[in-house]
Amino acid sequence: MDRFRTLTAFVVFYMLISLMGSGKSYSQLYNGYSINMSYGIFRFGWHTPDEYLARMYKEPFYQRDIALGTSFELFRNSFQSVLISANYKFRLLDFEYDKKNSSGAVIGTNSLGARIHSFQFSITERLRYHFRHIYLYVYAGPRFDLNAGTSADDPDFNTFLNGIKPTTIGLSSGAGIGLEFSRFFNMTFETYFEPDFTKAYTSSTGYLKSSEFGIRLGFWLVKKSGKK
Repeated sequence: MDRFRTLTAFVVFYMLISLMGSGKSYSQLYNGYSINMSYGIFRFGWHTPDEYLARMYKEPFYQRDIALGTSFELFRNSFQSVLISANYKFRLLDFEYDKKNSSGAVIGTNSLGARIHSFQFSITERLRYHFRHIYLYVYAGPRFDLNAGTSADDPDFNTFLNGIKPTTIGLSSGAGIGLEFSRFFNMTFETYFEPDFTKAYTSSTGYLKSSEFGIRLGFWLVKKSGKK
């Protein structure tokens, strides 16, 4: 609850700063919305891992995920706007570790499959440079992830996944290019970086955090008045 209150206060403060920072009147409160699809690779960072975290040393260092969501653009002017986004994210993990016989000799590898479902919410400020029917942009702002469930092939590893915290706070940031096909329809293509600020897992022996890189494709339906 304290984490949620901290995030709420930060989001309200961030919104006020965004609105006051422009120094110009906003041409419209609401400009449009998008349907977004993304593919990302992420890595876990850890410290003094316990038995199950230690297994990750054998797996491919980067894991993958896909996401589907929507964004709403608000408070737009000629170079700045605020984006409110919500995504469903599916993380697919495939860990490998040494398979040993009764005497402790390595005789091969075993693998563990795991899945993490989450809902992701963010509020970001987007700065934009526009020329003709193309615009370049960057954005950044706070991110809030809600754990929606985990599952694994191995019962013991599933017990570890159940210890992942229900909420995580981090940063949502990225840069991209937008193409205006008409005054009603735009497309965006971007790369993003999303590190966690808070730990997703803690135990008596260590902790777990993640950071993610990815690409995102957006299909925008925009209002007729003004440029995006």
